Amino acid sequence: LINCLIHFYKRQNIQQLQLENIQQEDYIMSRAVHREYEEEDIDLDSLLEASCSQHEDSVMDIDSILRPLSDSQQEIEANLDLRDQKIRDEIATQEEKRVRSEQEQVMIRHKGTPALIKRKPPGLNLFQPEQLLTFSMTDLSLERDFGWTGRKRLEQSGLASSFVERLVGGQNVLMMVRYLAPETGQNNMVANEEEFHSMVDYVFYLSTVCEDQLTFSVLSKCLFDLLKSCGHPWHVTTSHLLATLLNLGARDQVLASEQFYQMNLASSGPVLPQFYTARLDKRQGNKVISQQSRLFMLRNSVQLVGDLLRLPNRTQLGQNTTSVLTMVYLAITVGQDQAVVDTPSITRSISQLLHSLLSLLPPPSHTETHLQVMAELLSAGFFPHHLCPSSTSTWSYTSLPAYMSTAGNNHPHNMLTSCSLLPPHSPSSTCWPTSTHSWCWG
Repeated sequence: LINCLIHFYKRQNIQQLQLENIQQEDYIMSRAVHREYEEEDIDLDSLLEASCSQHEDSVMDIDSILRPLSDSQQEIEANLDLRDQKIRDEIATQEEKRVRSEQEQVMIRHKGTPALIKRKPPGLNLFQPEQLLTFSMTDLSLERDFGWTGRKRLEQSGLASSFVERLVGGQNVLMMVRYLAPETGQNNMVANEEEFHSMVDYVFYLSTVCEDQLTFSVLSKCLFDLLKSCGHPWHVTTSHLLATLLNLGARDQVLASEQFYQMNLASSGPVLPQFYTARLDKRQGNKVISQQSRLFMLRNSVQLVGDLLRLPNRTQLGQNTTSVLTMVYLAITVGQDQAVVDTPSITRSISQLLHSLLSLLPPPSHTETHLQVMAELLSAGFFPHHLCPSSTSTWSYTSLPAYMSTAGNNHPHNMLTSCSLLPPHSPSSTCWPTSTHSWCWG
């Protein structure tokens, strides 16, 4: 219909031009007749004949208008059609672009842009590489450090004194394990509960300072066989983990600060074993280890404690929530060390240890309160710069908000790493205080 109207409009324009030409000729002729009338007498007959002839010419001109268009007229009309089509296409293209732009603007306004933090934790300077081991595999003594009193009994049973010295003096721990026969539950080296405690503690601390995987595997299996085959009570405690970490060079200002535990848990920190404090008093320490060996020992120690927690009746941490939270603090703080934070082999063992610890918390009716205390302990209550300024030497507070430097808070990315150490399905990973999130986004 539109094309028909356009065609009719074009035909009308052509006809209008022709009519205008005819009218202009009529006007010129009438002016000429008028001048002739003024100069000469009017001949009515001739005037009537001229009028009739003009009428006939007008009729003929209208007939010519109704005739089909010539080739030149059709070419002009085709060119006009092309121009009209081009104009329509340009208008349609502009309208399409406008509509598309409006749709994109609407999508941009309603699109939720996720706010992400680029994970790049600086970590804590927790372990001191220059610190000597307080105890090592070669200088741990079953008698002197752990009070074992079975030497005389072994000698009276017919064993030579030199052989007994090799068994209990730490000269050949693999021979000791073979003679101990821990899987049987009956041996001449453990005669009562006190000697059982001494032997288990001795094997445990030996396992934490093993420098090769074979020796660690033998000693850890010996430890578990002793615990499974003997009915004497023994429990893994926070003191075992703390002494192991401090021996590997962890800063006691961060892990054993009485002020920190009093402020956050309203209790004193874990008590160090007697043999360890005695060695500290004597400043006994004579072995330097490499960073690689330290990380190897740390991984095995964390894994060993996590496995011990999963043994039935070998932990009493569940009876004391403070002890659970203390061990959680020790594990997560270790996981933020600059050498550990991006070492998956260690962080995985830490995450498994945390999973075991969180399972020891009281029933669900009280869990929420304990998890909130734990979240505050690890974030809003942890001020590493005030506990030990050297522990925060891995970053500069000038890159953080001013209030964090004043308070001595932990780095936001370190706190984010703490969340990643917690088990994914644990509700504790979603209960961090609001202030922690504000630090992260700051």
